[in-house]
Amino acid sequence: MPKKKQHNSRSAKIRVRKVKLLSGKTIIEFEKMNGEAEVLWDSLSLTSSAEPVPEMKIAVKSLAPAVCAMLELPDEWERNLIVHSVMMRYNDDDMTPCGAIIGARKVLKHGSSPFNFNSPYRPTTAKDAASALPPEAVSLIDEVQEHALDFINGKRGQEELFPDTLTNSITHSPEQTMFDEHKGQTL
Repeated sequence: MPKKKQHNSRSAKIRVRKVKLLSGKTIIEFEKMNGEAEVLWDSLSLTSSAEPVPEMKIAVKSLAPAVCAMLELPDEWERNLIVHSVMMRYNDDDMTPCGAIIGARKVLKHGSSPFNFNSPYRPTTAKDAASALPPEAVSLIDEVQEHALDFINGKRGQEELFPDTLTNSITHSPEQTMFDEHKGQTL
């Protein structure tokens, strides 16, 4: 898998470890590089009631066929399968995921709660292609990672609710103004 270029707008190196989308909650666990000569990673977590952009939800949901293929589940499971998390692993100080585990749940006809499970770990590349993540899944995981980085940096699902012309006419509190001025900066 070719190395993905890092966003130019981000001054700090951040790699996403886990994205979990629950009803009314977005959870992102990530690492931020701390140090140059000696590479150290700080582990951070972001839990928000803000919705992610719809494209992130679609990318996570679109991993259902990959989960069915990895677990050798019947194709009809895809309809009732809800993918809710992606856990990414990295090699040493690499910024590109080397593999992933996908969390999902299946709605049961005769149960009061769903059947929750994780896929086995699958690398992004392997000598035996059958033991690696499908290429479509690798692309979707990359997309989830990009949306998660945007979420960390303030891009949310409701961002387009108010066009710039409207928000410029609204008076903000000093705290909100300070937040808006620093919005483009990395954590």
